[in-house]
This record gives sequence, C-alpha cells and structure tokens, in this order.
Amino acid sequence: MLAELEAAQGLLKYLHHHVKIELEGLDEAGLNWVPAGVAATNSLYGLTLHIATSQVAFAGALAHQKLRLDIPGLAEVETVFQLRGTSVEQTKTILRQAAELTNEVFENVTLEQLDAETTLPGGGKGTGHSWVQLMVMHTGEHMGHMSLTRQLYQSRQN
Repeated sequence: MLAELEAAQGLLKYLHHHVKIELEGLDEAGLNWVPAGVAATNSLYGLTLHIATSQVAFAGALAHQKLRLDIPGLAEVETVFQLRGTSVEQTKTILRQAAELTNEVFENVTLEQLDAETTLPGGGKGTGHSWVQLMVMHTGEHMGHMSLTRQLYQSRQN
C-alpha cells in the first residue's frame, strides 16, 4: 500500500473509532433522535450512514468502480437520512463494511491513479490525492457533527 494511503487509512481508523464511541450505549430512540424544531438536522444513525456511503463513494471514484454497501432499506429511500437504525451493532456493521471496501481499494490503488486528474463533486478538477483528502476531511467533519448531536441528545435526557 502506498504510504499516503496508509496514512489516510490510519486517520480513517481513528475517526471510525470515535464514531463508534458516539454510538455506544444508544438504544433505537437515541440512534434516530434529532433535535425538535431544528430543520435540517440528522440523527446519529443517519450521520453514520452518510459517513459510510460517502467514504465508499470516494473510494469507488478513486478506483473507478461502483462500490455498494449492504444497507437495509436503502433502495426504498432517496437519502440515507430517511432511514431509521435499529441497533448500534447494525450501525457498526455498516461502518465496518465501509472500512473494508475502502481498505481493499487502498491496497490496489497505484500512484498513477492518485496522480490522475478527475472531476470532484461540485465540478472541480483534482487528482486521486484530492479524493483521499476529501474522504478524510468529510469523515472528520461529520464525526464532529455526531459528537454535537450526541451532546444535545444527552442534555435532553438529563
């Protein structure tokens, strides 16, 4: 594996660990809770699915492959944020799938693929290096959202 991808893999492993910490001890209500009266907020389950599906999409773009996660009910909705989780274990399994698919891609990506120019979301041009950077940044951003959501949820429970 290329050193850059080993570093990214380590960062993603760290971020996934913290995502799992935010999920610990939640029941179904906690997984699916969103603040009342606040538009455009997402549950911890929805954020975890978004992290997982986005990571796999970035990895797929890097490898020029269409990768898919096995997420119950995904085919019936427009966005992962509409889905409701049933358990922390189910949620962690989906996150684990994303890590496994990403690691498989990272094992096989060449320096030429990283150097190749491609179109990023929003239409900007970048290289495979950009996909890797975006994957890590995006995961970190939403892990932070999860931490804030968990804090809000806990404050409402006390």
